[in-house]
Amino acid sequence: MAILNFPNAAGQPTDGSFTYEDNGVLYSWDGYKWTANSEPGYDTRYVEVTGDTMTGDLTVPSLNGGPLAGLRSQIINGNFEIAQRGIGPFTSQNEYTLDRWKTRDNAGSPVNVTRMNIDLPGHPYALRYKATAGTVSGGVDTFIELPSGYTNGQFSPGSTWTLSYWSNKPLSNAIQAQDSSSAEGTPNRATGGTVEVLDTYNTFTRYSQTFTMPSTPFTNTKTCLKVVFTQGVLPADFILTGVQLEPGPVASVFEIRPIGLELNLCQRYYESGTYYGQSGGATSGAWGDTINFTARKRVNPTNQFYNNTGSVSGQDSARADSIGFYGTPNTGGEIKFSWNADAEL
Repeated sequence: MAILNFPNAAGQPTDGSFTYEDNGVLYSWDGYKWTANSEPGYDTRYVEVTGDTMTGDLTVPSLNGGPLAGLRSQIINGNFEIAQRGIGPFTSQNEYTLDRWKTRDNAGSPVNVTRMNIDLPGHPYALRYKATAGTVSGGVDTFIELPSGYTNGQFSPGSTWTLSYWSNKPLSNAIQAQDSSSAEGTPNRATGGTVEVLDTYNTFTRYSQTFTMPSTPFTNTKTCLKVVFTQGVLPADFILTGVQLEPGPVASVFEIRPIGLELNLCQRYYESGTYYGQSGGATSGAWGDTINFTARKRVNPTNQFYNNTGSVSGQDSARADSIGFYGTPNTGGEIKFSWNADAEL
């Protein structure tokens, strides 16, 4: 309780109390000092420093122009700006499409995933998923790497996380820890709460759902947390963008990271490029060189070479930071090819 000490009692009220009109707090005179009754019920305009719950939005000019803190979102490429494999259409099940996003097995249904331009402030691109037949609608997954060597990493047992996204229709979601070979099931699955509507714009709605991590820690064999988006019915046709997973029970403003940073985060798992070399006319003998990756890969990647001019005969042992290769130039002394390095979860 706040204490107001006055030099003397001269001129003070004698009835024992008065109300200070500025904030409605009740002050009482006990004969030698004023005491302020600061219970929250006396004025709902103020928040207790010891803890309180606001019923409305808090507007802070230095914060509300963006996310509450940098790098809150665990989702990489949630705005679908990065498309190293192209913008589609991608038509295979269990196929990586736009960076960090993979189609699900939908029991025989043809799928079609593309990146499309949309009219939604702050979200120029979206992923569109379509499926027309089969026994389940399928959908798309994205994967969050779990740190190696200990159990849950940042997703501690019992912690709460909020998933938010923009879509043209509500989607079914799931969050589950798994390794590359594990099937889906109830173990290691987060418990999801009620889906809430946060905002609307034209045909798009922003949804959120809070999840609670399992009370039992993940085993240290789990390599990633899988985030699932499915429509749940056939034919399936949904548009998705602005995907964010962040700590706590509240969805904050979508975190727009610098495009170079977002690309670099994607390149930890997949990178592609083109190599060109000129031997000065010589066509005999092996040509050898090293391609250094822009970003060190999560593990030693699987490398592929294609669209060759000349021939690429092979590569050195796999490395997380580079590709070492050898080949034979063409008749013009050139060796040129495209390559990719895949270290996806």
